[in-house]
Amino acid sequence: MSLQDYRDKYPNDITCLKLTEDHKRKISEAKMGTVVPESVRKRIAKTLSNNEEVVNRLKKINTNRIGKPLSESAKIKLSKFHLGKTLTKEHRRKLSLAHKPNGFGRRKWSYEGKNGIIPMRSKWEVRVANYLDKNDYDWKYEIQTFDLEYSTYTPDFFIMEGDKIVKVIEVKGWLRDKDALKIERFIETYPEIPHELWLAEELVSRGISIKGGKI
Repeated sequence: MSLQDYRDKYPNDITCLKLTEDHKRKISEAKMGTVVPESVRKRIAKTLSNNEEVVNRLKKINTNRIGKPLSESAKIKLSKFHLGKTLTKEHRRKLSLAHKPNGFGRRKWSYEGKNGIIPMRSKWEVRVANYLDKNDYDWKYEIQTFDLEYSTYTPDFFIMEGDKIVKVIEVKGWLRDKDALKIERFIETYPEIPHELWLAEELVSRGISIKGGKI
């Protein structure tokens, strides 16, 4: 019997009555700051694990939602919720630092060449850097972050002529939706800066290895 069936069958059972929003608020205020004892937590967990309705709901959530992309309607709702909200530069800086331990983020590989020693995010990026050196490109790595209004974007490589940016290159093993949207937004916002996306096929066509092993 589901909880709703029980409510319908025993409407006078106060333990199963739906709480009003005001009642929920008062309970929340009364319990604010209260620490739930471990013994109570265990009893709650045991009760929930034996509740077929709760277990089925959890299974449904795990099966249908976790790890899967958002639907278009969900994206629209999120977009409307965040509409008009912009992060300050200081907030963006703090978020960036929070996701980049020691200032380098997930940079396990290092380039060593004409531009010195530069920590990079992948073997592919290091190989692209070596390719640019071999072909006498004047390049820099992640030197500028561009404002895309609701997010930011930092291309991997900047091909330079003196202080002028000739073009930017993004190296990707695979292209996720959010990355594609950022790149599209960058191209729309900064049309004066040519953008090239180097995926696996492009690397292979230029003689750059995409296999594992040593760089």
